[in-house]
Amino acid sequence: MAFEFAIPSFAKINLDLRVHGKRGDGFHEISTLFQTISLCDSVIFRDSEKIQVTCDREDIPSNLDNIAGKAIAELAKRYEIDRGISVSIKKRIPAPGGLGGGSSNAAVALIGASRAWGLKPKLSEMVEIAELLGADVPFFLTGGLAAGFGKGNEVIALDDTPPCHVLVATAPVSVNTGEAYSSLESSDLTTIDRESILEHYRKDAEHILCGELERFNSFENGVFAKYPEIEKTAGVLEKLGARRVTLSGSGSSVFATFSDDKLFAVASADPELNRISAVFPATTLKRSSYFGLTHLEDAFSPDI
Repeated sequence: MAFEFAIPSFAKINLDLRVHGKRGDGFHEISTLFQTISLCDSVIFRDSEKIQVTCDREDIPSNLDNIAGKAIAELAKRYEIDRGISVSIKKRIPAPGGLGGGSSNAAVALIGASRAWGLKPKLSEMVEIAELLGADVPFFLTGGLAAGFGKGNEVIALDDTPPCHVLVATAPVSVNTGEAYSSLESSDLTTIDRESILEHYRKDAEHILCGELERFNSFENGVFAKYPEIEKTAGVLEKLGARRVTLSGSGSSVFATFSDDKLFAVASADPELNRISAVFPATTLKRSSYFGLTHLEDAFSPDI
């Protein structure tokens, strides 16, 4: 039976991101506080004889070179599906930008293909596939507010905080994540243990989000030094009265919160900020809203 439906693919910000050091497998151990926001791509699913993935941005890979295509291929392989599906991605999330757009697309591809093929797999099985695709992908099968450990793939859901306005600004540069890791200085690394960080996230998440407490990103010093465009964007946000400005992921996006709606609106429309960066006014997205808007619960079975 022919079908066509769309699912929003939401961005994330890292309210806190601490790199501990290299693991035995060569990857870095991190601790991070994820938060989904309302900024999103749109992913359209249609019936097809084969797996096809296209994007309205020419610099984004297509078909099985796209992470969404890889996600669907892994799903088809695991459940021995011989049907295809056509996926069209309409991008709004900057890529690359440190906002998890590709990882979000991959998670939504798993949701949409599971729904289209009537699979209803267990969520834990989808997380296993997500971990094969990228460190941030498992978070997008949780959404809301969550702590991430390991490579970022070990996700612990946290209680959501009240919705908050967030202004995202993305400088027109591309930050190589591998280079960002390799340029970390010892002073950028954290020595705080995982348990203490998790307790901090659980206790103080709302204050971290709204900017009443420090937000930390291990990449910020190195990225700001190498990419003055990003540092300039952060500086303009600070001049506009942002409570705190923080790098998301390894960049090139920064985000800010403000003490009141008027300051937020003025900053969103500021001519200088919009001249030097792409500006995205957004709000934080609770887990219940995320599940409802992505139809995640309709696609997967709970692990009971």
